[in-house]
Amino acid sequence: MIEENRIYFGYGTIAVGSSCGMLRIEWIKPPQEIGQGVPYTDSIKRLRTINFEWAHDIFKLRDDLNRLEELNNVILFRGYLLDFRRCYNVESVRAVQTAIDRAIEFMLLPYAC
Repeated sequence: MIEENRIYFGYGTIAVGSSCGMLRIEWIKPPQEIGQGVPYTDSIKRLRTINFEWAHDIFKLRDDLNRLEELNNVILFRGYLLDFRRCYNVESVRAVQTAIDRAIEFMLLPYAC
């Protein structure tokens, strides 16, 4: 769920993806199995979408996620609170890490020689 600037993870209601160097976070209904792909079908409603464009602070977000633990589980990123407190789930953290890694890979590929 997304309320104002707080994104709640761990319930299967957040879909995280990346494309064109952008990290995309969507509030979806109904909840989906955590850690699994979310299909683009009419049965999945997207209630709100937040797009984070590529910038070097995405590396800090990745580092913060790597340090996340059950008792220290809220991250401030670009004015949004990524909140894993209510329902801490390691698979939710991994899903966000995977999307960030894909966004980073996409942006670094054009520079490979």
